[in-house]
Amino acid sequence: PRIYRLSDSKNKPAIAGRAFQPWARHIARLARDTAVCCKLSGLVTEAGPGWTVADLQPYVEHLLAAFGPQRLLWGSDWPVLQLAGRYADWVQASDRLLQGLDDAARAAVLGANAIRFYGLDGRAGTAAPGAGEPAA
Repeated sequence: PRIYRLSDSKNKPAIAGRAFQPWARHIARLARDTAVCCKLSGLVTEAGPGWTVADLQPYVEHLLAAFGPQRLLWGSDWPVLQLAGRYADWVQASDRLLQGLDDAARAAVLGANAIRFYGLDGRAGTAAPGAGEPAA
């Protein structure tokens, strides 16, 4: 698979500043015009310390609408995440943000898409957290 690094500011939402555009427009175009997958990660660091699920919700809803659950891959963003929050809080927030999905779609975002995208066979079972990463 081809991996694009989208560190350009137009591809990162300015959640802390409550800005939705032009990010939303660029993401919609990227999803519409390409077959890329999007990693659901880094939102907490873009929101900054003191973030809430409500702060992240419009951005996650837009990503789901643009890419659909079959083209989103959940990511921990650990250890960078620790600049703005705790790993366990992001895991709990992710559960709440994805609660509207059916079981199959939620499973796709939380792991099955990554197995498919990265060409893993999935036989090894659930991956353990990275070195030093707290278990959720």
